Amino acid sequence: MPQIETARLLLRPYTPQDLDVLAPILSNPAVMRYSPRRSIPKDQVKEVIDVVYYSLARSEWRSDDSLYIL
Repeated sequence: MPQIETARLLLRPYTPQDLDVLAPILSNPAVMRYSPRRSIPKDQVKEVIDVVYYSLARSEWRSDDSLYIL
């Protein structure tokens, strides 16, 4: 799946290297309140990333906030 990049934003598929950033987000019930997935225990986040990255052919996107210009 290609990346989408502009001057201020990079959208790319999730990768296994995103685990440390995603674990606190995906395990937080307040953040995941309206998600169809609900919160995911921290110890299961790696499995979710593996499914997204490998099984779903990189079909999900994330933004890379290191490119934000505020």
